[in-house]
Amino acid sequence: EGQRKNEENGEQKKLVLADIADILRKPAVWLISLIIVCCYSVYLGSTYLTPYFTNVIGATASFAALLSIMRSYVLQFVCAPAGGALADRIGSITKVINACYLVMVAALVLIILLPTTKGAMVPLVAVLIILCAGIFAMRGIYFATIDKADIPMHVTGMAVGIVSIIGFTPDVFMSALCGKLLDSFEGAAGYRAIFILMLAFALAGLISALLLLKMNKKKGK
Repeated sequence: EGQRKNEENGEQKKLVLADIADILRKPAVWLISLIIVCCYSVYLGSTYLTPYFTNVIGATASFAALLSIMRSYVLQFVCAPAGGALADRIGSITKVINACYLVMVAALVLIILLPTTKGAMVPLVAVLIILCAGIFAMRGIYFATIDKADIPMHVTGMAVGIVSIIGFTPDVFMSALCGKLLDSFEGAAGYRAIFILMLAFALAGLISALLLLKMNKKKGK
């Protein structure tokens, strides 16, 4: 009986490994993972906007704290369900993700180009709101793209786990990378380097989202 159980466990492990290999062979899984990696990297980078306002633009600590609360709670509470509602209305999650990335790219370009003076505070706040709206609208729906990856129902949970492991890797490197940029460049230049890094991630995410949209159109999804 013990030998039979060992054989059954061995077969089960083989099946699990086969399922993992099958999931990893799907291009859509890697595209979805990249979409999440890029969006999450931009999200983590956006946390440096608060010290940017105080250290570079000259905002007061109380005003920066208000911005942080608005970014972390108000916009997240409003925009995450709004992204889902928009995807339901349009009938395409991938199209909304592409739109969110376009919003992020445009906002980051403006942040990089706007002057680092106190007079630019109002437009910077407006751009911050737009950027975070795009981030949180996407964060509310990006896992729903798993439905478009042709993954069998019995391994959907495993697929979500794999995508999560890959998608949230920015937790490992993003803070260290941003800290290195702030150490390497003084003052405004350090924050600008972070915003350029965020822009690079947003562009990479946009390319991934466009490829996923094209793939879904070919499959008629």
